[in-house]
Amino acid sequence: MAEILVENLYVSFDEKKVLQGISLAVSKGEVVALIGPTGSGKTTFLRTLNRMNPEEDLKLEGTVHFAGENIYSPTCNVLQLRRRVGMIFPNPNPLPMSIFDNVAYGPRLHGIKERAKLAQIVEESLTEVGLWHELNRNLDSSALKLPKGQQQRLCIARTLAVDSEVLLMDEPCLNLDPISTTRINNLIHQLKQERTIIIATHDLQQAARIADRTAFFWEGELVEEAPTDELFQRPRDSRTEAYLTGRF
Repeated sequence: MAEILVENLYVSFDEKKVLQGISLAVSKGEVVALIGPTGSGKTTFLRTLNRMNPEEDLKLEGTVHFAGENIYSPTCNVLQLRRRVGMIFPNPNPLPMSIFDNVAYGPRLHGIKERAKLAQIVEESLTEVGLWHELNRNLDSSALKLPKGQQQRLCIARTLAVDSEVLLMDEPCLNLDPISTTRINNLIHQLKQERTIIIATHDLQQAARIADRTAFFWEGELVEEAPTDELFQRPRDSRTEAYLTGRF
């Protein structure tokens, strides 16, 4: 059974169509890369998966299921959904507080107040993203003073601290140096052992390295999706081939 199941999804904002007839199933433990040019709908699709699109002018047709539940049902608990399906943004967005409090923020929001328990969560989350040994002596320092690469891993740790089962990553290595990018790519390989990851990226090499499957978006449509090696080596659609070979 798919952990995330999207069927015949149409999304528009103020009558402007953004996604058209998207269907995609994602299994638990998969890394799925979304590729395609800017404006093709990748970010909107990611945000649709945990209801982060602004809903004021949103028109949505079709269904989005997570763990068997229709997340656009009136009975869906959106706060719990966003805890279980976390979002990582292109630019790191640490909170203006200490490193410790950044990671502890979510657990506190969900009712954990005991300092010892919070300290354990912070240590485990920072260890998982490879930051504990780098930062454990400076947990009271402002997260805003960290280099950008560490800030992004801290934001991932903040998401892991609330036991997110799915990570939605929107260009998580945008404007990062090669070393920081490599660390995040390696981290994705580690995290997929226990989590599902969907990543939107313009970096075709990144998609080829980390993704089990890749989906190509073009002008709001999901043109094709396949195991990554298959899509890169034997694309079925001429638009996919043109994008992969740089003719677009």
